[in-house]
Amino acid sequence: MPAVKENIHDGKQISELKSWYLYISKSISILDETVEKFRRTLRGKINFETDFKIFYCGPDMDENDFKNFTNTPSFFSEKRAAVVKSLEKASAEFIKTLVRMCSETEQKDDSILIILTYATGDRKEKNIADLKTAVSKSGIVEVLYAPTSEKLGRWLAERSELDGVKFTQKAVSRFIENVSFDLSLLKSEYEKLMIYLISEKEKTINETTVDKLVPRVYDMKIFDLVNCIGNRDRTG
Repeated sequence: MPAVKENIHDGKQISELKSWYLYISKSISILDETVEKFRRTLRGKINFETDFKIFYCGPDMDENDFKNFTNTPSFFSEKRAAVVKSLEKASAEFIKTLVRMCSETEQKDDSILIILTYATGDRKEKNIADLKTAVSKSGIVEVLYAPTSEKLGRWLAERSELDGVKFTQKAVSRFIENVSFDLSLLKSEYEKLMIYLISEKEKTINETTVDKLVPRVYDMKIFDLVNCIGNRDRTG
């Protein structure tokens, strides 16, 4: 299963990017990480003050603001970039607006880059079938999965070896469980453990240290468990 790629579009000119990207995942942190990597990709290529904006779907979203932003040509950048988060909270009318906009992209050279994120949680994608079809014709639709415990353990082993640190096997398991299999959270909590070790003679992390320094995150993993059982995915 594909995870978030380290360098989504590194080395590409902005003109080489697709006009539309739709990312779907159960993990909000993975979706946020993907948006952040897009931001890094665009750094130095567009004016962030005028040509990059994030919109959050929901009752408080100003859809007219989104339309004005995407319909206004840029005087400073080759493209304007609009990020639309929490698409699962969008109104049916706004979804129709996106479908129409995406269909029009096929007919003209658009100067807008649209990045959409949809968090499924325990749900299947609802009300975006037409949008997925439209985006797939002129852009990219990708489902992003959280990395497995095996992949997280491999990252932890490689990184700790470079830093000259040892984790007991129980500490590794507890660490991965406490961050709820979230790679970005694992990385940030790992840095916390490294700061702790600076003042310690023994450079070994055990289960007790993990419990003391890494708070346990309770996420919607029950739904992942049910899916893994249904798919007979023992590793998952």
